[in-house]
Amino acid sequence: MCWRNRLKPGTVYNRKKIIRIYLLPSLSHQRLDEIGEAEIPKLKATYTHHSVSHVNMMIGVLGLMLRVAVEWGVICFAAEDPPAGDHRRDRSPSTTMSPTGG
Repeated sequence: MCWRNRLKPGTVYNRKKIIRIYLLPSLSHQRLDEIGEAEIPKLKATYTHHSVSHVNMMIGVLGLMLRVAVEWGVICFAAEDPPAGDHRRDRSPSTTMSPTGG
């Protein structure tokens, strides 16, 4: 297990593979801060011959990369314009569970 991020080696391998084989060839001409919502349909169109789940995994890895870049201060974005792939629900305290189950 990769203890730093609590990821299994297979997860790290698969994410690196998606970046190397799919995302870099498609998006290497753009900087991270230039990638936005407009690139998602282009990415989907590029890989129409792949399964939907595989394309969604690519978009998920891209979204994760953008969220981490924002978190680390590498790029910034406006509050009303979240990074691509960040479609998570609002996690207000009333909708989350505590570790004690309450």
